[in-house]
Amino acid sequence: MITVEIGEPRPSRVCPDCGAEVQTVHGFVYQNGAPFAVYHAAFSRAHYDQGANARIAVGDWSEGADPNTRIPFGLEIRATPTEYQFGFIGPDSSMWGQSELMGPMLTREQALAHPQRDVILHIAEHVVHEDARIYEFLQGA
Repeated sequence: MITVEIGEPRPSRVCPDCGAEVQTVHGFVYQNGAPFAVYHAAFSRAHYDQGANARIAVGDWSEGADPNTRIPFGLEIRATPTEYQFGFIGPDSSMWGQSELMGPMLTREQALAHPQRDVILHIAEHVVHEDARIYEFLQGA
């Protein structure tokens, strides 16, 4: 069973290209009550057509765990009138740089071939539906 815990609000950023507000959000994902993943997403109403730029990292989140056991996947999340679309992206397309809390982000090719790929997509669906900040952005609200 997957559950999502919404992270504390963060200050918005400014788009370096156009000066528009960019909202960043984060949260925690639990599987059967145990820490399982962390997510971050950034989006701007001025760039709605680009969707949300996200990172979901799965792995061992227990205290003292080696950060390299945590694997970050980059995603673009978009909405159409009938569905949400999730596309894997690599570090070169991600707004999320390297973090001391996890290993290096997978390339798009590595993510597509990774055995956790479907798990990441399942988590992403939960995040979209359970984090109202992302959901409302994707709905154009």
